[in-house]
Amino acid sequence: MSKILCILDGFGLSEGSKNNVLSLSKMPNFKSMLQKYYWYTLNADGDNVGQETGLVGNSEVGHMNIGGLKLIPQLSYQVTKSSQNAFDINKEIAPDQLFDPKIFLENKFKEGNKTVHLIGLFSTGTIHSDLRHWAGAIEAAGKAGAQKLVMHIISDGRDSDRQSLLATWDYFVNQYSDKIKPFEDKIFLGSLGGRFYAMDRDKNWDRVATGILSTCSENLYQSLDYDQFKPFLQKYNIDLDELSAKIKHSKFDTETNTNNIQKVSEMLSFYSELSYSENEFDEYIIPQQLFYSEHLTPNINHGISKNDTVWLLNFRTDRMKQFSQMLCDIDAEFDLNLNILGMNDFGINREKYLDADNQQPGYYPVFKNQPVKEPLAKFISQQGKTQLHIAETEKYNHVTYFFNGGQNQKWEGENWVVIDSNKVASHAEKPEMKAVEITDYIMENGLNKYDYIIVNYANPDMVGHTGDIEAGIKSMECLDRQLGRLLEKVEQEGHEIIITADHGNIEFVGSYQKDGRELTDTEHNPNSVPFIFVSRDFQPKLILDKLHHFLDEHHYPTLQHLEEVFSKDNRINLGDNWLTNDQIPAAKLPLWVAGLCLVNL
Repeated sequence: MSKILCILDGFGLSEGSKNNVLSLSKMPNFKSMLQKYYWYTLNADGDNVGQETGLVGNSEVGHMNIGGLKLIPQLSYQVTKSSQNAFDINKEIAPDQLFDPKIFLENKFKEGNKTVHLIGLFSTGTIHSDLRHWAGAIEAAGKAGAQKLVMHIISDGRDSDRQSLLATWDYFVNQYSDKIKPFEDKIFLGSLGGRFYAMDRDKNWDRVATGILSTCSENLYQSLDYDQFKPFLQKYNIDLDELSAKIKHSKFDTETNTNNIQKVSEMLSFYSELSYSENEFDEYIIPQQLFYSEHLTPNINHGISKNDTVWLLNFRTDRMKQFSQMLCDIDAEFDLNLNILGMNDFGINREKYLDADNQQPGYYPVFKNQPVKEPLAKFISQQGKTQLHIAETEKYNHVTYFFNGGQNQKWEGENWVVIDSNKVASHAEKPEMKAVEITDYIMENGLNKYDYIIVNYANPDMVGHTGDIEAGIKSMECLDRQLGRLLEKVEQEGHEIIITADHGNIEFVGSYQKDGRELTDTEHNPNSVPFIFVSRDFQPKLILDKLHHFLDEHHYPTLQHLEEVFSKDNRINLGDNWLTNDQIPAAKLPLWVAGLCLVNL
């Protein structure tokens, strides 16, 4: 028999509405589980998953907590605290900060090059980056003596409204003016491009290369020897001629007496509106090198040049991994002598660490993620059990690297399987994604062959991010059919499933009104997530006893609300209806309890 942890990525619970895809979809199998089996809810946001209070959950944080068997403090919180003090070293608030970037930059500036390029997702979403980190980096580099601070903006439109770039910029310059204003005459815009390109995580290397090359100066871009660059790109299955045709080279005429912040505002306004007119919203803005054109300084591009410093501002690993890897490869292959800082090591194994006697160009993470020492996967292995971790490419890192506590490590008896995601511009094109193929594999190669199965269904999150309600309905109805297939097999053979999610998303998507504007919701939500025990032998009293014993044996702190939560029977016959808010139990337990319960079934 197999015990299955089924993670419905981006599947939160809220009452029915015109934006709630779950309530608009035919989901008889999910409703059947709510009627037949004991179910509860879990908290998946803020301090319940080790983040700052008020921040919505995300896939990285969610999987790390589920797989961590306890609350896992997140690195993003340390970065935020440190950034508010221009990244001064303070081990009490940021124990995993490795060095003060101001001192690093001061040493580099002694060599004469005082240009710093800031690259990252520019968003209020706080999923991959944080505007406070941008402001802190500008302040730190400015205080260190930078003469030029070049912003390379990756626009969001996925964890934020799809046309939010300008509003985000206005918020940024107003909210953090105290940090920005002293250095505003040094701030320039070097490039702009949507996250679809630079932040790909599905090995679409042509997209990543498009994002990287748009950040390069025209001289550097042209200096990359064609005969050397072409075979380099071929290693990534990229054709150089096709790649060159994708990058836009855009000139913006500015007034000589306009201040730099105003110039950036005007440039962002011009290029975003131009992209919107071609139905290329924030996520899909084609990466472009930007050129300033003034009476005295015609056609000036502030892209990356040899010996410059680059600071990668995203703190989350999965969508900066390919970018940082390729940038480091280009730097090494063509002897660019770049000094690259990062908020994280991004799991690429290219990092160097500061040595007072040997500070060579290379990649230096400012912070270092500390791996979880005793993740769920290790615990299962130590019991002599086997386990399968399976997902499609979009969420493969989440059931492997993140689920295993920030480690690319398999324990004895552990197997990883990835199903290739569809190569599409938007998952609304094929909203079924790979749910069928994943279920096929589990049915044919997983059940009865592994003691434990960890599976992620990406549909709710990835299709939710498109903001397309019709695609969402198709996606959820497909997912429900796959849950039905698993349910039938489980009931026939006596397997057990815990069904949960890592955060909310699909329960509110699409068009809505706010402050007189029509917006499109594509981002995560702070709603609680389901916690369903699909098991014919499940008894709340028995799981309570096992949980208490486990917590005592492993010296975990006592979990409040355990008895209160498991004493309630929330089973309900919804018929043709969806849940109301009154029917959704209050979430009083943190997300990591899902992993804890799996090993105590």
